[in-house]
Amino acid sequence: MAECGVLLSALKTFTIKLSKFPQAFRRSKMLKLGRKRAAFLLCCLLLPITPLKAETTVVEIVDYRDGQEAVLQTFSTLKSAADYYAKHRHDESVVNLGVRQDGKLIAVDQGIVFFASEGCKVNTEYKDADTGNDGYLNGCYGADGAALDTDFTKMQMEFKLSGVRGKAKLAEVTLVPLSEAGNLSSYTLRDGRLYHQIRQSQSSSRYATMIDLGPVPANLSSYGQLYSYDGHYFYEDPAVMLQDYQKGSTAASINSQEPFYFYYQYLSHRSLSYYTEAELTAYFQQTLGIDQSIVSYQDRDRNSVHDTLNQSLYYGEEGAFLQAQSLYGSNALMMLALSMNESASGRSSLSFTRNNLFGHAAYDSDVEANAKRYFKLSSSILSHAKTYVSASYLNPKKFQYHGGFFGDKASGMNVSYASDPYWGEKAASYYMQLDEAMGSKDLNQLTLGIRTQNVSLSIYSEPSSASAVLYSTGKTAPLAFVLLEKIENGEGSWYKVQSEAAVAEDYTYRFEECIGYLPASSFDVILNADRLNTLQLKTAVFDAGEGTFPQGGSRIEIDLLENSEPYAPEPTKENSVFVGWQENNGVYLAEYKAIQEISMVSLPQQQYAAGSRIDLKKGKVQVKYMDGTEEELPLTSSMVSGFDLNSEGVQTVTVSVGTVSTSYEIEVSEELNQLQDALKEDLDALIEAIDPAAVTEQQKTDLLKLKQRLDTTEVTSWTIAQIRALDTLLKPLLDNQRSLILKSKDSQFSVSGLSLALPQTDPGQKKWIKDTYKLTLKQAKPQDEVQRQAETIASGNGAVIEQWFTVSGQKNYDSSLTLRTPLCITMSLPEGWDSSKKVTVWRLEDGDVIQMPTTQSALTLTFTSEALGQFVMTSRQTVNQYEDTPPVEVMTMAQNGLDWPQLMIKALIAVIALLILFAAVLILQRRADKKRRRALAKRAKRQRQIHRRK
Repeated sequence: MAECGVLLSALKTFTIKLSKFPQAFRRSKMLKLGRKRAAFLLCCLLLPITPLKAETTVVEIVDYRDGQEAVLQTFSTLKSAADYYAKHRHDESVVNLGVRQDGKLIAVDQGIVFFASEGCKVNTEYKDADTGNDGYLNGCYGADGAALDTDFTKMQMEFKLSGVRGKAKLAEVTLVPLSEAGNLSSYTLRDGRLYHQIRQSQSSSRYATMIDLGPVPANLSSYGQLYSYDGHYFYEDPAVMLQDYQKGSTAASINSQEPFYFYYQYLSHRSLSYYTEAELTAYFQQTLGIDQSIVSYQDRDRNSVHDTLNQSLYYGEEGAFLQAQSLYGSNALMMLALSMNESASGRSSLSFTRNNLFGHAAYDSDVEANAKRYFKLSSSILSHAKTYVSASYLNPKKFQYHGGFFGDKASGMNVSYASDPYWGEKAASYYMQLDEAMGSKDLNQLTLGIRTQNVSLSIYSEPSSASAVLYSTGKTAPLAFVLLEKIENGEGSWYKVQSEAAVAEDYTYRFEECIGYLPASSFDVILNADRLNTLQLKTAVFDAGEGTFPQGGSRIEIDLLENSEPYAPEPTKENSVFVGWQENNGVYLAEYKAIQEISMVSLPQQQYAAGSRIDLKKGKVQVKYMDGTEEELPLTSSMVSGFDLNSEGVQTVTVSVGTVSTSYEIEVSEELNQLQDALKEDLDALIEAIDPAAVTEQQKTDLLKLKQRLDTTEVTSWTIAQIRALDTLLKPLLDNQRSLILKSKDSQFSVSGLSLALPQTDPGQKKWIKDTYKLTLKQAKPQDEVQRQAETIASGNGAVIEQWFTVSGQKNYDSSLTLRTPLCITMSLPEGWDSSKKVTVWRLEDGDVIQMPTTQSALTLTFTSEALGQFVMTSRQTVNQYEDTPPVEVMTMAQNGLDWPQLMIKALIAVIALLILFAAVLILQRRADKKRRRALAKRAKRQRQIHRRK
């Protein structure tokens, strides 16, 4: 096709000459194709037609049996193989027939589909086979699905996952015979509860996620492990499940007559929670142990979650969910649960940097870059209730509408909201955990009607098919509604339902006004039928006075549950701060406090590397009020705005309290990033280039220079591999300056990273008396208050405390050793350790409980920490087995050097002892000499006396 290249290169001349053509021709559709397309068309017209040579292919018919495979036939065309497969796939002589094209399995009678999961940035797009709607999912959150059939013409795989029956391109999925798939995502019954254990990678058979679905339904209680890819019908044998799915049946399931519908997963957002702000606050502070917001973000394991477990952005913001519920009719606990799932309970990077608790616009391709930023957290909550719930996901006119419940990939918000196929289950599980922890006030309060067939429903304005149709649902199924009342009339039985569509143009929602009707025959499953006619509501009025509500206006009316507390969004008033509501004859009047001025009394960090996160620690603002009072407030992420840490230069950060603002300056620079990047590049280059067994003199020099740079330039993130590799190279070069000792009576432990974490003295000087660095690990409990805090957080996070211990450091006689870089510490697990427990180490420091990056093997745990101090080992029970090979650290207890301070003390004691002994000998010698002299003198005296007598 070289001629095409010539034509393309001549395209410019061709385009210029077009100016001489008639105007009508130049405007023709052909010329509007553009230069490249026009050249391509000319190429096709002018070149001679050459027959295309078909690509050769090898298509095998394979029978998978007992872990083995037998090639039964080989074909040169896919059609021939497909015909053979269709004819013989159910023959009694075969076990599990499959079709393999050029080494890739593209069809199998009983198989599992795996979706791309590496990196979590690749979504698999599919077509819903029941509705025709487009869908998407990410295998990083649910890797396996049931293989149903192969379309050899369109080269598509039909599968079932998270309730949806979808069709995806064969090229974008991996098909595996059932016998070779390993552990499948499944359900397990433990301690009377039902758990969904989810596999998130084809490369690992471990379950990465376990979703608590509450008490085991009675009809499932006698079983062990169960399988289901729709969450409603369960099977003991995955092979039986696949056969049923391929028939489009549920007859072989163990609960075919009573499908499971998780109440929290199918409850509509058009419902009201029974909880108060005080109860939500108590849950976060007393149950979860949250005692402060996040002002300085730390993410040691780079999982985009803040490491300090007693900090959360929910602190002090709990009431905003109830306020949004009142205004936009979106269940407060459902929004809270959804946000906990999206924001790692208010500790995600996104929630801190963008005040975005819900992952709004956080597309998988680049979450941080795409996600929306809100001025403050409460704005995020109100926006979710209005823009995402009322205006979109519960608006039947919008493409996002598939039902107002959390749902799954077949129906509900999960269809369009998240690529995670089990997002709806996870959000529902958070809702259940919230509810259970506070008394289960919301459980089974409402009657739910569920339509299981893919038939569009029309919601009527009256209980009559002659009345106006408010909206239609589309063919989505299963579809759940809140049923309020059953009505009998001349047209039969009807249900009064809570309409999912808002009546008001501004998407505010009144429960008394937003009502619809459906024939009773619309529903196949009814949950909690005894709760019909039990919903009792009342009305409250809020008046903002001279202020304005976030949605505009100064007066709102809301519907709320009888005997519950009313809530409304906080209004704003110029030069004032809102302080609360005062009830007067059934109307709640806003109260404000006028601000005279605000000023910074303590500045937080002002120098930043580009791309870093704002650090508000130590920042305080003083507020002076017109009534003469004043107070100091610590900065929070909802107070600051106007900065962009991805842009270089001097910037002004605006600090707002109410509607009054002040500011301070920060400087963002790429220089620190460049220094760190250069250091990391040199570090990695040396690690790759140097053979630890044959280090040259030049390489030794380069390593020592690198160490000097490390002592002056901070590296913000280290991998365990880097720590071990560089420590292996540096340790022999620095051993002439120091002696390292690891000491413990309670556990065998080893360490990597001491060469990086400890300061370097003159590397060329060999010390006769070396500095001694000693690390001591011992079991020890913290003070009672610290212990209680850790125990509360452990209980609130479903963890068990296994062991308290300290790691202390000492240089010679100084016991206040600090580290420059993190250490990687491996220690033995307690005797008789259950390898199904997942272990995590926390550091307890200055009132904070900080999660350390932790891994484990069959006998050991490994964690990294940039500081020494008090630690606690925690665990969670899993169904996995953690039996990996223990890692090898650079420094072990068997390699302990000499304890020079102790040697000096011992030597001094020995010298003193020798001196004392010498002195004692001298004294004794003198005494002996004196005694001898006395004896001699006495003898001489006697001899003289004898001599005189004579």
